[in-house]
Amino acid sequence: MLGKRLVIGKRLLACLLVVALAVVIMGCAGQTASEKKGEQEQAQEQAKEQQQQPAQKVVIKYSHNYPSTFSHYKAAEKFKEYVEATSQGQIEVQLYPNAQLGTNREQVEGVQQGSIELVVQPTAFLTVFVPEMQVLDLPFMFKSVDQAWKILDGDVGMDLLGHLEGVGLKGLAYTGMGFKQITTGKNRAVRTPEDLKGLKMRIMQSPIIQAQYEAWGAVPVPTSLQELYNALQQGVVDGQENDIRTIYTQKFYEVQTNMTISNHAFLPSVMMVNKKWFEGLSKEHQDIIRKGARVAVELDRSLLVQDEAAALKSIADYGLKIVELSEDEREAFRKPILPIYDQIRQKIGSEIVDAFVKATQSE
Repeated sequence: MLGKRLVIGKRLLACLLVVALAVVIMGCAGQTASEKKGEQEQAQEQAKEQQQQPAQKVVIKYSHNYPSTFSHYKAAEKFKEYVEATSQGQIEVQLYPNAQLGTNREQVEGVQQGSIELVVQPTAFLTVFVPEMQVLDLPFMFKSVDQAWKILDGDVGMDLLGHLEGVGLKGLAYTGMGFKQITTGKNRAVRTPEDLKGLKMRIMQSPIIQAQYEAWGAVPVPTSLQELYNALQQGVVDGQENDIRTIYTQKFYEVQTNMTISNHAFLPSVMMVNKKWFEGLSKEHQDIIRKGARVAVELDRSLLVQDEAAALKSIADYGLKIVELSEDEREAFRKPILPIYDQIRQKIGSEIVDAFVKATQSE
């Protein structure tokens, strides 16, 4: 009898243990689900709060050299309008025109150092930082403005922009000032290289441009744009080369007597940013800035043609004597400078120069 009671007691104890264990398990399971639900609700609340918080604004200081009379001033305004609107105010563009943030070189160095986010500068001023850019200084490289844009926008031009990354810059797009022309004083028209012999010609600081004028028999004199009007007026230099719009806006026609439409060299510029800063942005913001650059340069290029025509008419109306070289006359200027191409091949490599030459021949 006693044994039977012990058996029943053991069975009852086992049942009680099973029930207790089931209750514990169910309780634990319920507690885990509750905690999980609480964690999900907390995460959702945090995400909601983050969405409600305004994103940190990106500020772009955009520096360039041009006054309000230039198409690039309007292009910069277009960039600001597009980028700020497309980013819904997440990106703010602050414009600094007319070289407010320094000389050409100082502006580029500012982008390298990160004190300026974006700048537009002629490629001639980039050769100090990136020697490969000298290829674009070569005279008679491009036959027309349209050809220049097509090549610069293509693989050859984009590969050249890639060299900027080695000095902390990232090229976004090319724009430019058009072709350079020659102006002279002393009632001395220029139709042949011999007409330049002995003349003191102002140039930008560039080994290629210096070699070019020496090949034509002139005396090249590097002079800043800011000093050029007085230098022409006082006879420090006899002439200069520049695009038509610069000749007009800087009023060089007031202190010169002749202009030769030579189209002997193209004047491209590059819109560039600080590489590290740009790559630290979100992909969405990078895409907006790239697209904004494209919108800006397309406007700049379209205005170039009409602005140049208006400037040329005003120069002619002022009384400057204007001559346009024929293809045979241009060839007479081209032949003496051909050795310069070989000199640049030795300095920056044949591959870059030959790529551009091949591209111009196939277009």
